Amino acid sequence: MSLIDDIIEGEIVFPRRFANAERRGFGVCYYTPNIPDSHIGNHAHILEPCEIKEAVDEIEDFYRTQNITPRIDHYSRPGQGCGKQLREILKERGYQFVSEEYLFYIHRRSSQIKSVAGISIRRVQEPLPELLAMVEQTENERSMKVLRNSLQCPDFYLLVGFVDDKPVSIAGLEQYGPIGRVDEVRTAKPARGKGYCSAVMDELIRYHRQVFGGELCLCTDNPAAARIYKKAGFEKIDGEIESWSAWLD
Repeated sequence: MSLIDDIIEGEIVFPRRFANAERRGFGVCYYTPNIPDSHIGNHAHILEPCEIKEAVDEIEDFYRTQNITPRIDHYSRPGQGCGKQLREILKERGYQFVSEEYLFYIHRRSSQIKSVAGISIRRVQEPLPELLAMVEQTENERSMKVLRNSLQCPDFYLLVGFVDDKPVSIAGLEQYGPIGRVDEVRTAKPARGKGYCSAVMDELIRYHRQVFGGELCLCTDNPAAARIYKKAGFEKIDGEIESWSAWLD
């Protein structure tokens, strides 16, 4: 597969680190009963040739039995897959849509990040109370629960930056086939603008190179985060990825 295809595959499979995944003939249904309001933890992908209307019926029945809003996500190269037909069927059924405006990056250059004094960075494999509290205060309870579930996955690598023994910045890493995927990049609000996120990203790049090697990718819709990633040596990937999400209230 090409790099774009590998990235699409990674975006489709990454929820398995914190969500349940039920394989169906049409593809997969992710569901996370303890986080029912998580969009990334509760959605389906139609990945195989099938009768689209029957697949949508099955998806709706599945999520309703879970008391979860039916949601279908779609990732593909523009014009490939069942995206156009699926979108038309979902519109007829009253689904609402949002297009994902993510930009995808790959690590290509040497980092320009300078060392930061006072921060120590290490891998954390347990849901430390102070870490979960930092994520909840920085984002929300849903993000905290996603991270807590993720730490139960042995293939998820979370690097945490500590200042005075308090977590101030985090970045996660997963390996899917030939590529590594960066996720869960967050910095405590009082600690922003001090270079801590950059320091953690720089260490994560070194960690990936030593443990896995190969390509390292990420996606973001945050311009401030993109500036840090570019400074760390990431470059925007050429090639378009069609991505959208649809749900039925």
